Amino acid sequence: MPAESDNYKLLFALISQTEIKSIDWERVAREIGVPTKMAAQKRWQRLKQTEGLGSGRNGSTTVRRSCFSLILPI
Repeated sequence: MPAESDNYKLLFALISQTEIKSIDWERVAREIGVPTKMAAQKRWQRLKQTEGLGSGRNGSTTVRRSCFSLILPI
């Protein structure tokens, strides 16, 4: 079974290759079981902060620190 960090690597590797114009935060909220789209957005913000991720100029995920620098472009 992969380690949790390996699962995050996979997740962010996939996310970094997607070209989503917008995110349906209400759908995300339903799928992760939080009450509002704002709660889902906050959860994403906290995860990015915890993992040292930020938004690039075009809204793409970039890496500031962490093991993700091996798989994601800076």
